[in-house]
Amino acid sequence: MSTPLQVLILEDRPVDAALLLARLREAGFAPQWTHVDNEADYVAQLDPALDVILADYSLPQFDAPSALRILQQRALNVPFIIVSGTIGEDVAVAAMRAGATDYLLKDRLSRLGQAVRQAMERRQLGQQHRQTQESLELTQQRFGHLLHASPTLAYAVHLESEASQLIWGSDNIFRWTGFTPEEARAPDWWPTQVHPDDLQHASRFLERLLIHEQCGDEYRIRDKNGEYHWVYDEKRLIRDSQGKPVELAILSLDLCGKVTAWNAAAQRIFGWTEQEVLGHPVPYVPADKQAEFQELFSQELAGGELVGFETQRLRKDGSRVETRFFTAPLYDPQHKVSGSLALVADITEQKRMEEQFRQSQKMEAIGRLAGGVAHDFNNMLTIILGYTDVLLDNLSQHDSRREAVLAIDQASQRAAKLTKQLLAFSRQQVLQLQVFDINAIVRGLIDMLKRLLGEDVALAVALDPHLSSVRADSAQLEQVLLNLAVNARDAMPHGGHLTFETCNVVLDADYASRFADVRAGQYVLLSVSDSGHGMEPATLARIFEPFFTTKAQGKGTGLGLAMAFGMVHQCGGHISASSEPGQGTTFKLYLPAVAGAAAAPEVISARQLHPHGTETVLLVEDEAALRTLTGRILRGQGYTVLEARDGNEALIIWADHGPSIDLLLTDVVMPQMSGRELADRLRALKPELKVLFVSGYAEDAIVRHGILEANIPFLQKPFTAEVLAQRLRQTLDHKPER
Repeated sequence: MSTPLQVLILEDRPVDAALLLARLREAGFAPQWTHVDNEADYVAQLDPALDVILADYSLPQFDAPSALRILQQRALNVPFIIVSGTIGEDVAVAAMRAGATDYLLKDRLSRLGQAVRQAMERRQLGQQHRQTQESLELTQQRFGHLLHASPTLAYAVHLESEASQLIWGSDNIFRWTGFTPEEARAPDWWPTQVHPDDLQHASRFLERLLIHEQCGDEYRIRDKNGEYHWVYDEKRLIRDSQGKPVELAILSLDLCGKVTAWNAAAQRIFGWTEQEVLGHPVPYVPADKQAEFQELFSQELAGGELVGFETQRLRKDGSRVETRFFTAPLYDPQHKVSGSLALVADITEQKRMEEQFRQSQKMEAIGRLAGGVAHDFNNMLTIILGYTDVLLDNLSQHDSRREAVLAIDQASQRAAKLTKQLLAFSRQQVLQLQVFDINAIVRGLIDMLKRLLGEDVALAVALDPHLSSVRADSAQLEQVLLNLAVNARDAMPHGGHLTFETCNVVLDADYASRFADVRAGQYVLLSVSDSGHGMEPATLARIFEPFFTTKAQGKGTGLGLAMAFGMVHQCGGHISASSEPGQGTTFKLYLPAVAGAAAAPEVISARQLHPHGTETVLLVEDEAALRTLTGRILRGQGYTVLEARDGNEALIIWADHGPSIDLLLTDVVMPQMSGRELADRLRALKPELKVLFVSGYAEDAIVRHGILEANIPFLQKPFTAEVLAQRLRQTLDHKPER
């Protein structure tokens, strides 16, 4: 479904305005647009409901800086993106500093959709921040009124450190202690007022609070006159399902049950505004919870409290919300109960996660039952199949009973396949470990894979003839490969390419330290790459979770990749995946090589000296953590490293350091500009520049898709420090043929 977009286009060329609209539609927007080309019309069309303004930098009698100033003078929070065919880097930077959200060149509009989405997200975050600030201020005002006559002291502190800096407190704290709010907000105020003999115990509240969710302490605290008073200080911590503090709805009721306070969080959780509820009974109690509510409210008016009571309440739209209540009575100056104060947490998401966990446990129990049945059934099937073989051996080809026995045999074979599926589902299949050659497994599946994939998917196989052997379950590995092939086929509904590759690799201590499940050593790598639609990072992060699937309901169990994960780990291996939208997906299965079997590739020991160098390397990698790691490795080997996060930043660095750069080390797949495109542009400026491409996709897939030619230096992720050093040195030392 397209995203609605209210857009104002400031552009003097109608053809360029039409191009912008076309790009927005291609990016998934449904623009409602207004096109203006002068100041008067621009001012007339300014509206806070606009989602974005796209402005040419220079018009005959108007320009983008002037348009931006007018927008700022009117205090309209509308993203302002400059789109120009002539703007330079210095002008663009100045525009951004002046308040422009982003800038684009007219010949590079592929980023327009991304820029608009990012601008809208930043705007939304800003609005949420302002609403939060307003809600906090309103809450503080309400608490001030509610707690003014209460003997209870209320406060809030930062939990980031033991300093316990006060960020809010009821005014009776300051009346009682004699300190001003400014004095009490000093980072060292609380510890300096607590009695020295009590400070060590009282200061450890954060540790106990994070463990037990609530804690209470008695200690002495000093007022401004120097007199100490004993206090009982109770603290409670409320978390959401991600372990973060929960946004609390804060409301109060009078003796008749009518709302006297309703904060912004209550409006966001339940849907009713403050104006709709003040002076009226709370609207969120469902009919089937009315009796429960009346009983609890009576207990509160009798002086009782609720701590963590969970129940359901209604939203304005009629849907149910799972809630957790913390309530306490309110008192008037004569210390008589005057109403009830409630803090309410929305725990709907937490409940959903708990239900998902219970569902997972239920499926696990079903799996154990299915596995037990399958094991027992397999014993019976073994007997049945054995005796059918005996009968068939003793019946002549013309015996009329042979047809009946063959029917029993075929039915038993189908039942055996069913039990195997049950065992695979339950992940209780006993691994039949044996030493074998993965190449033989792949070759044996080729014909089946071709039938499975169909004619519109091209199958390519690149097998290392010197591959080491592995010790694993060959049947389970076959099932994993078939599952991966089915997933790849589903990701390529209009056809594509599927590549199986094998090779020997060494994962050293540097690589193993980044993954808890990896031990350094020699491995056999089996890579499966497709040219399908790929995955977003959020999806990629969850693909090995049991029951997680991106397929339509009824089209997948979400167990295939979880089973692959379990099988590989059972064999002491490691499985990883790399994918980007529109770039396909690569799965890499690392299985330990059998010691003393086929020789592993020669690898420099970690104790040996790395190949060093003094050249200057331009490193271009959009993954920050990997860029930092690679730069650190190369600097440790003596190289001068210039780091860039994308092609555009690399071009800026080249403008200052181009003559001194000896090698470009670049990722292949990057946003905005691919590694190949960057290399072509830089080699046009410096033909002798050495280039080493890096990618997480299988090498054969990269070459086949035309991103690299086979003779261009290539380094496949993940790489070790030794392999990086060797490949970089080889690339630098390579002498091109004349």
